[in-house]
Amino acid sequence: SIIDAFYGKYGEVADQFLPPLVWGYNPDVHGVQYDPARAKELLKDAGFENGLSEVTLEDGTKMPLTLYYMPLVRF
Repeated sequence: SIIDAFYGKYGEVADQFLPPLVWGYNPDVHGVQYDPARAKELLKDAGFENGLSEVTLEDGTKMPLTLYYMPLVRF
């Protein structure tokens, strides 16, 4: 429903890094299934029981973790 609301007929669920029209796209590669419980379990196992809100750079500097998405349709 998010794709329909924002991108209409031009959007599709991303199941891998490359979109279908880009060389290197492989239709046989399938993404990871949406499973919040499993994600929380993996974060806990990795030592991030409360989630991940910052990253530590090589020099020890910490900065907030920021995710970015394209707010427009690309052709």
